[in-house]
Amino acid sequence: MRCIGGTGTFPDKTSLAMASAWYSKCPPPMVPTKVLAKTVKNLPEVTILNLVNAEIAKISVNAYVTMKISFANQLSEICQALPFGDADEVLSAIAKDSRIGAKYLHSAPAFGGPCFPRDNRAFSKLASDLGIDATLSKGTDQINLRQVDRLIEQIKELS
Repeated sequence: MRCIGGTGTFPDKTSLAMASAWYSKCPPPMVPTKVLAKTVKNLPEVTILNLVNAEIAKISVNAYVTMKISFANQLSEICQALPFGDADEVLSAIAKDSRIGAKYLHSAPAFGGPCFPRDNRAFSKLASDLGIDATLSKGTDQINLRQVDRLIEQIKELS
């Protein structure tokens, strides 16, 4: 069994991936009680998936989160170019829509860490290997890379 996603001591969700021989035999209530209760401080919603679907779910969640961060960063860039534009005000208004929410909807220099860039690129690569153009993932990566240059330009303007 392999736990995918839901890192930290208070995860929102956890996907448990199991080899196909165990997948059909493991009673779902047993897994969170015996495994998760020993590793996290809350008991998040658990989804039991086969290995393929669990891995796709994991990279998809991170690809989606990076897209949301990149959207906020691009919106920030647009607002910065408009007279009286204020990204914080616009993002706050957008976050009130229940379909979107505030989590990860903040402009920042760029997303980083080991998981976000890797999983966004893995999502794009998987799609490419399957003959599918992952336009959103590619655009997300481009926006994120541009944030570094944008930050450098802002620092130069302040100097």
